[in-house]
Amino acid sequence: MRHRLRTFVALRCGRPVSRRLRSEADRLAGLESAFKAPRSDDFHLTLQFLGETDERDLGDLGKALAAVAEASWPVEVVYRGLGAFPNPERARVAWVGLETPDDPDFLVGLARQVGEALGALGFPPEARAYRPHVTLGRLRGRPSAPFVEAVEAGASLELGREILSDLKLILSDPGDRGYRYIDLTTAKLGMPAS
Repeated sequence: MRHRLRTFVALRCGRPVSRRLRSEADRLAGLESAFKAPRSDDFHLTLQFLGETDERDLGDLGKALAAVAEASWPVEVVYRGLGAFPNPERARVAWVGLETPDDPDFLVGLARQVGEALGALGFPPEARAYRPHVTLGRLRGRPSAPFVEAVEAGASLELGREILSDLKLILSDPGDRGYRYIDLTTAKLGMPAS
């Protein structure tokens, strides 16, 4: 019997920054009751969503990600600016942007490398342009005016900086209280694959 898993590739946020992200998510939730944030330890930067994945492919995916990680290096990121998809007035997702001061195109390049490596395994990257961000939460329905104003006023918000170094294949496991994210593989950026 084949087991299919819902997976994605990401860099997880560290605990100190995750606490600040949680605080900001809680502030937005106070302005909009329909806003739902992930658990504090589940904040992450998605590089590629894979969707339905056969468990027999996990080994090959792990090897491909290890090769990408080996050819890369740890990166300092700054969590800066609130935004919403598709826009604040019709927000479905609220997010915090990520910048890489030492190499502004690093995260876009890393996502492209992941896409190329996994595309060879049958997981093509999204056609949309990649925009580095951490999802603070999702909402249904029309957002309240205070929520819209808070997102629009948050363009210069800075929630910290940190070094990210762990490239992960993550399982998105549905549950009664929403999705749990479980690490399936981890490859250290800049480290030889073992």
